[in-house]
Amino acid sequence: MKNRFFSILHYVLYDVLIAYFSVLVTFLLLKFEFSFIWPDRFVFISIIWPFTTFFGLYLVKIYNILWRFSGFTEIARIFLGCLLPFLITPICEKAVFNHDVNFSIYVMAYFFTSFLTLAQRYVIKFFAIRMADVKANASANSITGNVMIIGAGGAGQSIVRELSGNKKVKIKCFIDDSPAKIGQYLSGIHIVGDVGTIVNNAEKYQIDTIIFAIPTCSIARRSEILNICGLTKCQLKILPQLNQLENVSEYVPTIRKVEIE
Repeated sequence: MKNRFFSILHYVLYDVLIAYFSVLVTFLLLKFEFSFIWPDRFVFISIIWPFTTFFGLYLVKIYNILWRFSGFTEIARIFLGCLLPFLITPICEKAVFNHDVNFSIYVMAYFFTSFLTLAQRYVIKFFAIRMADVKANASANSITGNVMIIGAGGAGQSIVRELSGNKKVKIKCFIDDSPAKIGQYLSGIHIVGDVGTIVNNAEKYQIDTIIFAIPTCSIARRSEILNICGLTKCQLKILPQLNQLENVSEYVPTIRKVEIE
């Protein structure tokens, strides 16, 4: 959890700096005349804009996203979150200075803030994927302790079979969203609940590693489930999507570690 806190703090600081930089570049590009109102307006906007940017991104839960598994929904959240400073700051400027608001400032600052924030997230995503690929084989061989498997299907069953000979691993339970499966057993392993019970069951069974074994899961749903897993102290590992596998025997060797961002 401590690492998670510093990771979020890292994102917050970058977002605030990006917002301030966006305001600065906007004023420089628009080439305002240096008059008595220019410094006041710049200082005021450069204070309000970064604060409301952070608050807007927080409201749309940007800081709860695993960016390595992000998609269109997460991109839309950034643009939605950055609307808050675009709407709030000109209202505040009008109330404080009582002069006409130049909306070109806010339009340009909005696009700079949105695209730079998005670019920062996807640079991190790119390097996270590269690092994960480098560590893929090592991660697959590092599974030890008590294990929870998410997905009581063919992939999960294959993992149980492949890991059954590993004396360092003890598979404690399955998680599955199908009501018909909950309470049943797969390969002798109890299916204890749906994804809403991940945190409680991780504590109950003293889980060390959670393996996400639903290769057919959509990116959006996978991101939601991994965000829940991120609330635990467990190491997370994931199978690639089904179209990246040629046969069932590839399941275990291609398990990759998930870094909580």
